[in-house]
Amino acid sequence: MRPIAVAFLAVVIVAGAFTAFYGVTSRSAPPERAGTDRPQVVLFVGDGMGLATVTAARIEKGTREGLPHPSAARLHIDEAPAAALVTTHSEDGLVTDSAASATAFLTGSKVPNGVVSWRRASDGAVDSLETVLELAIRQGLATGVVTTTRLTHATPACTFAHVPDRGWETEIAAALVPEGGNPRLGRGIDVILGGGFREFLPSGPTRPGTRTDGRDILAELERSGYQVVRTRSELAQAAAANSEKLFGAFAPSHMTYEIDRESTSPNEPSLLEMVQSAVGQLRNKPNGFFLLVEGGRIDHAHHDTNGRRAIEEMLEFDEAIGWTVDALGPDALVLVTADHDHSMVLAGYAPAESGVFSQAGTDVNGVPYSTILYANGPGGEVPTELDESVLRNPDFRERAGVPLRSETHGGTDVPLYLFGPRAKERTSRATIDNTEIYGILRDEVLGGSPKS
Repeated sequence: MRPIAVAFLAVVIVAGAFTAFYGVTSRSAPPERAGTDRPQVVLFVGDGMGLATVTAARIEKGTREGLPHPSAARLHIDEAPAAALVTTHSEDGLVTDSAASATAFLTGSKVPNGVVSWRRASDGAVDSLETVLELAIRQGLATGVVTTTRLTHATPACTFAHVPDRGWETEIAAALVPEGGNPRLGRGIDVILGGGFREFLPSGPTRPGTRTDGRDILAELERSGYQVVRTRSELAQAAAANSEKLFGAFAPSHMTYEIDRESTSPNEPSLLEMVQSAVGQLRNKPNGFFLLVEGGRIDHAHHDTNGRRAIEEMLEFDEAIGWTVDALGPDALVLVTADHDHSMVLAGYAPAESGVFSQAGTDVNGVPYSTILYANGPGGEVPTELDESVLRNPDFRERAGVPLRSETHGGTDVPLYLFGPRAKERTSRATIDNTEIYGILRDEVLGGSPKS
């Protein structure tokens, strides 16, 4: 645990109140919404979706479509009418983690790595930074969070929780309970879908949870009016019934990789299915909505130097974006970005028709290397032959330069894609900081004109 987390824990123990996390806001009361009566705002976050990941997914899509030059394919995000590059550094790091980056684009503030929408104010008081989701609730909008990670993981947590250490997942889970968690959530987030039910249940010899405080958060959510679902079929039934408030946790930890889901975890919904359910619940709300969607396992596959699974996750993420843009139409603002890059690169001189899962050449020792490489990470055994059967094996790990137990994030810029009303007016510069994404979201939630 970080020193700041230890110090703050002492403050909380003395204060004796969970609401100490939420005592101070850094935002004054927002102006009244004007112009847009029903803002529909969706932020897609591809965790670890750097430009190399986007390019690799595009090439793989072209291979599947049978194009003679797979690089000529088009992803759904390629059709965005506006785009920019985004800088991602954190307050204390050249390379950010997911918590600091998500805090930046959800609150407009830079924080140190590991911090979840929280900071200490100059006078020493706790300053829990208001998020765009909390702002949306204050404006009367419906809200939703969808992720393929644990719901208490860094990116989704930054929408609704305020803690100095992303590892405080027990506290993060409790923040979701209306009238006892985060008071800024009011009656609660309308739709919450993802993994990580273990963080919501008590631990014990016959219990599947990890909580040591004895609380059954799922039962508390049910008593607060949520329909709680745990399987793909239950989600489909709840979506058909159009439940007023919906909570779904479909795996004990992170959800299964898409490439493995049907064979190993068929009771889990796909990201696309969760997005369809969430949009179906939110799109007819009278005051509009804000929805965050995270394709979170792109990042996890990269940490394992597992390019195949990372690209499969990216393709599923892109499908969910394409469906959403089509379903909501031109009046919805849909933003797509990443919290950070990874160390994956596409290199070498593979023939155009060979696709991204290909041998790119041989090194100075005559050992073959693949088109996908990582600057660091666990890597894998280097085979003497790199044919398609090896490279397309979901368990194959690409070569890594610096040997590490886990591959690191990258510090290069990430993309921002914009769909919807006045997309080209939302940013007037080619490169923006991730804190500026907050301004775009805030303006639309408030119904005002974009900043010049």
